[in-house]
Amino acid sequence: MTKPEHLLKMRNIVDALAAADQPMSEMDLVLIVLGGLGADYAALTTTITVRASEYTFDEVQALLLNHEIRLDNSKFLVGSSVMTANIVAKDGKGSRPSPSYPRPDENKPKIPLTDTQRPKS
Repeated sequence: MTKPEHLLKMRNIVDALAAADQPMSEMDLVLIVLGGLGADYAALTTTITVRASEYTFDEVQALLLNHEIRLDNSKFLVGSSVMTANIVAKDGKGSRPSPSYPRPDENKPKIPLTDTQRPKS
């Protein structure tokens, strides 16, 4: 169930309780909704619960939906960064590119040794 569906379900339960002459306070509804959130919402839950004045359900709903959008965007950005890193690390053949610097003794001209330069055995 998505967050908007969950929030709508909670609002419907509160409305049904009010219709049955068993109203629930706005703060009780907020605390029940916050209690059902996962670890991704821990910082937001703390922010909401430590505020000196109480949030309304509509304010909490807006904060939760905004937070959910931010979480989705951050997951997308992290995923695309990993994909970009993988593409950069590979050449078109699926292997790592060779270093652009020469290896020792590579590309040095081969100069024949003279008789005086050859090691004596």
